[in-house]
Amino acid sequence: MKTDDLILKSYKERYSLITKKGKSLLEWGKIWLHTDNDTFFNLYGFNFNPHEYKYLYEILIKEY
Repeated sequence: MKTDDLILKSYKERYSLITKKGKSLLEWGKIWLHTDNDTFFNLYGFNFNPHEYKYLYEILIKEY
């Protein structure tokens, strides 16, 4: 396994444990990928930006 893959795996595990409003950051990220920002805000009442979390966007694009 390449170093980059190990780093992403480590961050993915971390983001699966960190929660915000009852869901993990990975769960919010998956939802965010499939909605636009306005819809996300209307449904959940807050803005989510995976770019604010190191490597989260890259993990989401690669795996979901």
